[in-house]
Amino acid sequence: TGGNVSMQEYMDTEPEFRSILLNIVFNGTNVSLVTGSVTLNTAELSYSPSGLRWFRMREAARGAPFNYPTADQSRPVDEILLSCASCDDNENPCSFGGKCLDDSTCACVNGGSGALCKVPPTGDGRCNPYFNNEVYGWDGGDCCGGTCRKPECGLGGLSVPFGIESYYEQDASTDVLSVLGYGSCKDPSMAPLTLELKDFDVFNKTEWYSILGNEDGDPFCSTAAINVRCNGVTYLYFPQYILNNESDCGRSFTETIHVPFGSQCELSTNIPCFGPYCLNHTISVYYGDDTSSPPIRSGNIGDESRLSFGVPSECLTDVLRNYSSSIFDLSTHQGQAASSLSNDGISEFLCSEGPNLVLERYALTVLNASVHFKSSNWEPYQCHGWGIPAVNTACTNFSVTSLVLEPDAGFQLGTIPTELFLLSNLQELVLRSNNFTSTIPTEIGLLTSLESLELWENGLSGTIPSEIGMSRLSALALASNKLTGTIPTELGLLSSLSGIFLDENALTGPIPSELGALPLATLSLSLNDLSGTIPSHLATSLQTLMLYANPNLSGTLPTELGNLQYLWNLAIVGTNVTGHIPSEFGLLSSSLAIVELWANQLTGPIPTEFGSLTELRILALSLNNLTGTIPTELGLLSNNLNMIYLHDNNVTGEIPTELGLLSANLQVLDISNNQLDNEIPSELLSLELEFCSLANNSFSGGTAPENCIT
Repeated sequence: TGGNVSMQEYMDTEPEFRSILLNIVFNGTNVSLVTGSVTLNTAELSYSPSGLRWFRMREAARGAPFNYPTADQSRPVDEILLSCASCDDNENPCSFGGKCLDDSTCACVNGGSGALCKVPPTGDGRCNPYFNNEVYGWDGGDCCGGTCRKPECGLGGLSVPFGIESYYEQDASTDVLSVLGYGSCKDPSMAPLTLELKDFDVFNKTEWYSILGNEDGDPFCSTAAINVRCNGVTYLYFPQYILNNESDCGRSFTETIHVPFGSQCELSTNIPCFGPYCLNHTISVYYGDDTSSPPIRSGNIGDESRLSFGVPSECLTDVLRNYSSSIFDLSTHQGQAASSLSNDGISEFLCSEGPNLVLERYALTVLNASVHFKSSNWEPYQCHGWGIPAVNTACTNFSVTSLVLEPDAGFQLGTIPTELFLLSNLQELVLRSNNFTSTIPTEIGLLTSLESLELWENGLSGTIPSEIGMSRLSALALASNKLTGTIPTELGLLSSLSGIFLDENALTGPIPSELGALPLATLSLSLNDLSGTIPSHLATSLQTLMLYANPNLSGTLPTELGNLQYLWNLAIVGTNVTGHIPSEFGLLSSSLAIVELWANQLTGPIPTEFGSLTELRILALSLNNLTGTIPTELGLLSNNLNMIYLHDNNVTGEIPTELGLLSANLQVLDISNNQLDNEIPSELLSLELEFCSLANNSFSGGTAPENCIT
């Protein structure tokens, strides 16, 4: 009010205003907001109240005839702003394409309503193309399943379902609302999936045409009724539909739908039957709209009436689908892992930071799904341990560099997942003694940083992948499996390889000569079915050569083995190797400690040069065709020689008295089943043997050591 006029005086002089105010108060209407004061008889009052400032209400002072609302200046509400409802094309135009009429009212279009058409129809359950954009939240969610919240959502939402243009034309009784879908969904936060129908069975049972009302007798096919639900929401319903044009039965039909990322879905079908005959067709689900790519699920409706699949979170989908289409299939280890990561609260963050860490997390989770661990606490925490002692990881800069699965960590058969090789910085992979039954994935070649690969004592089958080409690999341990095929010559390219352990498999073919170029310390190929000859040129760094039980190895013992100055253990046993024992072995005086050449086809004498092998502990030459005498030079090996096995040969002559000089260390002496003669020398009595056999020879007398079989 202006001047000295009080509110009470104003009400007394303005009965209309007083009547309005009394109605507000005594009818129980709540007054929440009150404007600031305006001045009487000024130009300000001739305008719309759109420029007034609003405040929260307070009561008048006590003593007034009645309480009336007044503005509390300390509590302004600045976000309240009234606008003029009269339109003007320049100053106050109608919204959303509405037209301003001569009476200053708006003729609304595009679904707008209210004053100046400013109320959009968003959220009413029907997709409005005008508002189907990001600015209006894709029509308030009305255009996509899952975000639409009204009962009528999706009804009639497909203008040409599956591209079947005759769907709404064939029968006037066809109910448009019987189809439910969201063909106008553009929300990029939704995952696009394409359904493809093809390979239709054609109905041509003429005797049933009249019964079915098909008087023309033309062959036809039919789609199944199709329903797609994700997280309890229907995203597509398409009823069974008969294709009367036989040419249509030979083509495919597609429809793209959009479902939320991170959802679990089920596609169900109801196979169409006509009398006793049911018509099949295949249905496939693709990610995106490319039906030339592998489908995420596919099946024949006669065999699988339900197809379950999951859609990982958006970032995980973008990263993981480049490696496997199985991430959508919840029946696979890959699908289970992707679904788990989509809901674990950390993988989406890792994914947004970059793909490498989440790829590692995915690889570990697939391994968990592939192996039935004895412990139920298998959740992978990547570089913070897995929570079970049987699994050990080591990390550098948050990336896994070592993965060790302790023996017998799993109690059921498992497979080595190809995803394991997404651990791009892995240097050590140890999966020994855990009943893996798969093949060795060729993707192992992707582990370019790998230095040690230990997969021995499992049930692995198939061949050794030629893709093993990790230049840093120093140890390859694949022993005690069921591997077949040949030893890849590509192993000769692994310039850092120092140990090869391929024992106890079913490998065939020759020992690759290419292995001679490697800096090997150990070459262990026992208990296979290798053939050919022993390569004459092996690594000069070789310390252990193990060739037990390869009955098809042939040829002779290479004299070049005498050049391997670091050779400590030489075991060529149970082969078809023939010829003499090279005297060159005597050159290995400072290294050779174990010589096992038994159960071969060797002939000739025992080299006297063995007497120079001062480090020799075990000499096993049994079960050959050796001749000649026992070298007296063996008596020179008193410092270390512990076991002598010469049984089952054709050795002649007498037992050298020099063997008595071995009393300090010799524990085993077996020279049975030879042609030795003369007396047993008394010098042997000084030997304290744990096992001794002189049986089946031709001794003429003498006393054998205690507990010695004669």
